[in-house]
Amino acid sequence: MAAPVRTTYKPWIDESDCRLDDFRAQVLRDADLADYPLATDLRSNVLVYSAATVGAADRRTLQSELIRALADGPGVVIFEDAFSPGVVDRASEAFFAMHLNGRCEPFGNDLLGSSLQVREGIEHIAGLRECLGP
Repeated sequence: MAAPVRTTYKPWIDESDCRLDDFRAQVLRDADLADYPLATDLRSNVLVYSAATVGAADRRTLQSELIRALADGPGVVIFEDAFSPGVVDRASEAFFAMHLNGRCEPFGNDLLGSSLQVREGIEHIAGLRECLGP
């Protein structure tokens, strides 16, 4: 019987593996989209994968690329369109029900004059556009 092949990657991480300086160094490296053929975009050095591409990809090829992206690449990936907005809304409502004892409350004037910027998805949060003001 052949000796088992060992990799440098551990299957689980623990607190000693989580060093902010190491993470910062990894995410500050410039990624090259050409090195990640299954990624559909690279935004602010974050690899973007579409749900359609992920769903159609060879499983092992995808796993290998994601492991490389997370371990040796930028360290962060985004999966676009993995969930429909309705699913996200229902999950958000469930979260608010558990943690705020009910449905999400209206914003009122709480956000007027704040520096909050919503770059994408503002239409999915009822009343948010009006609360942020002009």
